[in-house]
Amino acid sequence: MTQAISPDEGGLPKVCIVMLAYNQERYIPEAVDSILMQQTNFQFDIVISDDHSTDKTYEIAANYAERHPEKIRLVRTDHNIGMMKNLRQAVRVCTSEYIAFLEADDFWTNPQKLQKLADALDFHITWSACFHSVTRRHEDGESEEDVIPHINPAEPLSVCDMIRSNSIATCGLMYRRALLPDLPEWFEHIAIADWPMLILLAERGAIGFVNELMAVMRVHKGSSWSLKSLWYRSLHTVMMLQAVDQHLDYRRHSLIVGSIARLIQSAAVNGERHGKSYREARKFFMQILRLSPSKGGMPFLRRTLLVGLMYVPRFFSVLCSKVFRALCELHPPAHDRFIAALTNLCTKWQKLG
Repeated sequence: MTQAISPDEGGLPKVCIVMLAYNQERYIPEAVDSILMQQTNFQFDIVISDDHSTDKTYEIAANYAERHPEKIRLVRTDHNIGMMKNLRQAVRVCTSEYIAFLEADDFWTNPQKLQKLADALDFHITWSACFHSVTRRHEDGESEEDVIPHINPAEPLSVCDMIRSNSIATCGLMYRRALLPDLPEWFEHIAIADWPMLILLAERGAIGFVNELMAVMRVHKGSSWSLKSLWYRSLHTVMMLQAVDQHLDYRRHSLIVGSIARLIQSAAVNGERHGKSYREARKFFMQILRLSPSKGGMPFLRRTLLVGLMYVPRFFSVLCSKVFRALCELHPPAHDRFIAALTNLCTKWQKLG
C-alpha cells in the first residue's frame, strides 16, 4: 500500500473516518463533501483507501487531499487486493480515539453527526460503540426508501443481540479504536465486514443508539454484495458466523448455532419464493455441514439428524416430532430451539421437492 498524501502534523485526531473506495467516481465527491462539512470542537481526519480503481476515483480523491492536506490521508494499493484486506490496512492507519466509517458511495446528511456520536461515547464510558439511523436508498428507483434499523432499540445492544441479527449500517457507526485497533487476519477470508466487527465490539461493551437520522446508504448495482445470489449470501454469512464462533473460543456457541439455524430457515423460505429447487437447497445445506469446525463443532448425533432431514425428510420429520422431543431434554435449550427450527425448515423444503 503506497501513501500518496498525508495530513500535516499537529496532534492526534479524536476521530478518524475510514473511507474505502473502488471505482466510485460518480459518488465519492458527495461522500467526501459530507465529511468535510462536519462541525466539531475536536480534530478529525479522513483515511481514503483506494483499492487500485480503474476509473477516476483515485484522481478525484487526490484532488481533495491536495486541497485539504490537514484533513485527508490518501492511500492506494499497488494492485487490487479486495475489500477485506483494504479495510484491515485502512484501520491500521488510524491513530485516533474513535473510528467512524463512510463508504465512498454513501453520504452523511447532518453536519453535527460526528460531534453527536463522539459526545455519546464520551458520556457513556461503558459503550464500546454507538450508531444512528440511516436512510437506505435504492438507486434502481423500483424500491421505496426505508430507514434502518426498522425499530429503534430501547436499550443498548448486547453481544447476544448482535449475534442474533445485525441492523446497523456501517455509515452510522463509531467505535473506540482501543477495543479493536486491528481486525483479525480471518477477516480477509470472509465476505462480510460490519457484522463480525460489531459482534467483537459488543463482546467488549454495549453498543448504544443515538436516535437521529443522519446518513444515506445507497443500494445499487455497483454494490457487490447485493449482486450475489441468495445462496451465496447465506453461505458466506454462515461462514462468517462460524469464524466468529471459533474466534470467541465457542463461548457463544449456542447463540451462534441458533443464528445459523434461523439463517438456513430464512434461506429456504426465500428460496421457495424465488423458485429454488429442493436439490439446490440440499446442496447448499450440505455445504454448510462441511464448514462445521472440529472444535466445538456439530455433534455426531445432530449431524446425522440434519443429513437425514435433507435426504429422507419425511421420515426424519416424524422422528423430530415424535422421538427427538424426548431426546432434546438431555440437551441445552438452545439445541431444542435448533432442532425445532430445522423441523420447520424440513417442512418448507418438502414443498420444494
